Amino acid sequence: MTIAPVAAAPGRAMSLLRRFVSDRKGSLAVSFGFLSVPMVMITGMAVDYSRVAYARTSLQAVVDSTALSIANPRYSDPDQIRAAAVSIFESQLREKLNLATVPKLEVTVLDDGKSVHVKAMTSVSTTLLAILGMADMEIAAQAKGIRGLDNNVELALVLDTTGSMLANNKMQTLKTSANLLVDTLTADASAKVKFAIVPFANYVNVGLGNRNQAWVSNATDYSTTSTSQTCTTPNTTCKTWTTQPKQTCVSVNCVPKQTCTTNDGVQTCKTTQQCQQQCTTTGTQQVCSEWNKGPQQCTTKVTTTNYKWSGCVQSRPSPNHITDDNTALPYAALMNQTCASPIVPLTDNKTVVKAAINALAATGETYIPAGLVWGLNVLSPLAPFSEGGAYDAQNRKPRKALVLMTDGVNTKSLNGTLHTGSNRATADTATAQLCATVKGRGIEVFTVAFMVTDTGVQTMLKSCASSGENFFNASDAAALEAAFKKIALALQTPYLGL
Repeated sequence: MTIAPVAAAPGRAMSLLRRFVSDRKGSLAVSFGFLSVPMVMITGMAVDYSRVAYARTSLQAVVDSTALSIANPRYSDPDQIRAAAVSIFESQLREKLNLATVPKLEVTVLDDGKSVHVKAMTSVSTTLLAILGMADMEIAAQAKGIRGLDNNVELALVLDTTGSMLANNKMQTLKTSANLLVDTLTADASAKVKFAIVPFANYVNVGLGNRNQAWVSNATDYSTTSTSQTCTTPNTTCKTWTTQPKQTCVSVNCVPKQTCTTNDGVQTCKTTQQCQQQCTTTGTQQVCSEWNKGPQQCTTKVTTTNYKWSGCVQSRPSPNHITDDNTALPYAALMNQTCASPIVPLTDNKTVVKAAINALAATGETYIPAGLVWGLNVLSPLAPFSEGGAYDAQNRKPRKALVLMTDGVNTKSLNGTLHTGSNRATADTATAQLCATVKGRGIEVFTVAFMVTDTGVQTMLKSCASSGENFFNASDAAALEAAFKKIALALQTPYLGL
């Protein structure tokens, strides 16, 4: 017998279905509950690790900034470096991080004298990771700040070699200081630095080797000849004799008299005796009062004048005397004039540079614009000299700098194209104009007043410098050496090393 299936009532079927669904929801909820715990933990760990990573990145930025800052040349003494590092580090830390614990800071001045190692260590508090026993996570950052020449440097040393540099051993002090600057900048064998030496007095010597350059005119030696005749009528025999008293004179009432001469603003005095003559008659003597004359005698003299060029040049006509523009306009040679040692154009040959410094000699008077315009010329990539690289708007590649050192006032001024005037105000104005021209090219200017007591000169040089920190008032030999050392350090750029 076949038994037919019994169909379930529709209401009961729906009830069974709802029970099944209800049971399934319950198992899913239980499963989700078990899974949510690790999900929350993973999310919490991600948040904690993200906070730690951010803190570590921020700490590294602070350490990098501190290392760069204390590698600055203005910090030299190790204790000063460490104190500055703490101050800079703490200041920047407050701005960038809010840490639970104060970082431990280690600052080490390395033996090379130009590198500083900075290391900071601290910990970051966690939230959910603390449940797993990791309440804090340690982080550390370190950086090495290096002071050196990471870019090409072109430096012109415009040095006063006038007669006043003979006093107080100033010339030898200048040589020592300039050599110290060169040694400091070339201590690193990888340093890329070129030097130009521009000695100046009332004129500048551009070097005999440039006689035939297009930017020098009329530098060929030559001679001129002139003829003159001199005629005399010689005495022969005495025609008339006369009797005159014979006197004997002695010096009496002598008093000291001081006579002074001035060279480059420096006065030199000497004392001589000024006396009266007291004469007494001691007899008579026969003196010829009229001579018999012989025939006239004439002699002809031929005079040869030689004009020789020693390397000195005049200024270009105004207004070209205060600029390096108009390169087609030459500098006129100045014949039969001696001046300072020859210019050394930009070179990285340390031997040549130091030889030029050691050969400096003091002579002549002061016309600062002569030195400044040739300091500009040697740094310019254009004629007269072309050893300099192209100007960089940021003055970084290459970094061009000029050091002007003088020991006194302008005692000469421009007279046409010659430096034979004595108007100090005119010369000071030309100096200020040239300083503006040099700085207008983007060149960094350092100025040094060496044993200068004239406040007007000090003010002029301070204004000429690119900043107040670039002016040095050196009152003695030690101060001049310190100034040149600071200039060398200022030309070095802090950067991060490995």
